[in-house]
Amino acid sequence: MKWLRFEHDLTGLATKSSFDHYNDSLLSVYGSFYRFYNGRVMNFGDVKAPNYERKVMGFLTDKNVHQLFKEVDSIYTDVEPYRIEMETAFKYYHYYFPNRKPPVVISMVAGLNRNIVVTDSVLAVGLDMYMGDSNSIYTLAQLPGYLSNKCTSEYMVYDMMRGWLLSEFEPKNKKDDVLSQIVHYGKSIYAMDAMFPFAPDHFKIGFLEDQITWCKENEPSVWAKLIEEEAFYSTDLHVIRSLTGPGPFSTGFPRESPAQIGYWVGWQIVRKYMDENPDITLKQLMQNEDAQTILRDSKYKPR
Repeated sequence: MKWLRFEHDLTGLATKSSFDHYNDSLLSVYGSFYRFYNGRVMNFGDVKAPNYERKVMGFLTDKNVHQLFKEVDSIYTDVEPYRIEMETAFKYYHYYFPNRKPPVVISMVAGLNRNIVVTDSVLAVGLDMYMGDSNSIYTLAQLPGYLSNKCTSEYMVYDMMRGWLLSEFEPKNKKDDVLSQIVHYGKSIYAMDAMFPFAPDHFKIGFLEDQITWCKENEPSVWAKLIEEEAFYSTDLHVIRSLTGPGPFSTGFPRESPAQIGYWVGWQIVRKYMDENPDITLKQLMQNEDAQTILRDSKYKPR
């Protein structure tokens, strides 16, 4: 599995004598990802636009950005251990989905803007979002604690694979109700069980360890609340965000709860569904977009 250090190559724009020539070489190596990074991630515009040089050079020569690149480079002098972890995970992925092509992995620095970027053939990770939860740069940038407390290298590979699975198995007939959204997400986290068979649950879903403990201890009451409020079939954006949106905790639940509690419930529904239907393969699960049938056949009802 290839792992390209885009953050190293990008800084060459500020040091090479011929900007246009080096810009063309980056476009040749990174192709559509180079355009995506500049146009969609960083909002610099098209790499061939007349004002592109001014915008990207303004970014690269900013003293705070320069310090950010320097900090990332000092922490991630070597990404080989993470490349090996990804390669191992994708061996499992290839076993379950032999006809799907694995991505090229690219690391980047996106100014604390994005941690994971997925295109049709690229899985990119923002190393500046994994510098350690106590890094002073996060404090200076006023990054909320509920985000920075997971900005550690331990979460990186799991975030990468989860992002790839969610993108690869995006529903063809996307529905806007709560149940459809949490079951779709739950299927991808169930796939994480297969990709990382020996990993703790909190890494797979991107929670803190004590948040997983809270979920398990309060599973019946979480389920009861969702049933009582008839949340599963709601298409109300406020309800959806309260169960799936980022934040310090899930709105309407105790402050000890994790944000995105709905995704955890979706995961448990899918786990129960697969336990109840042992003949269903992982591939068949990921192709099944009928969230209602999955809920019904799961017989999920924690007591």
